Amino acid sequence: MRALYRLTSSVSFGLVIALHLTGNANAAAGEERSGLVVNVVDGDTLKLVENGQKIRLTGVDACEISQKARSPLGQTIDCGTDAKAALIRWTANKTITCQIDGQDTYKRLLATCGNDEIPDFAAELIRQGLAVAYRYKGRVTEPVYEQIEQTAKQGKVGLWALDFDQPWTYRRHN
Repeated sequence: MRALYRLTSSVSFGLVIALHLTGNANAAAGEERSGLVVNVVDGDTLKLVENGQKIRLTGVDACEISQKARSPLGQTIDCGTDAKAALIRWTANKTITCQIDGQDTYKRLLATCGNDEIPDFAAELIRQGLAVAYRYKGRVTEPVYEQIEQTAKQGKVGLWALDFDQPWTYRRHN
């Protein structure tokens, strides 16, 4: 009964927040939002099912869903689906909080999001080698993620143990 109450409360709370976000792609930078994320678009984008508002995780770039990598033994790895699967695990039936950083050219909210277990999804994706730090004109946009990426790279964690194209290179050629 207690679990049902918590789930109902989370769903109700998420619905209230989703209604607040409806049609509000111009959320103010620095604003904090909470809600229940029940859909993951890809390895760096979340979507509130109640209103379709997309949230792009700030400072991280995951492989595209169709993107492949190669292991040292020549095996093909679906690197885009790995990042998406991690986000699904981290957000399924859990209340998350997002700190709004702005909006991108596709009208997605840019945000730093997390939950009680993983306070920053982008940092964790990078730490586990499931994604890389986002770069604009060759420079990392969030310096805090650059060190996390370097640690993963040195440890050959996740993508760094594979032969892969950086996500921006893959997008340019596909």
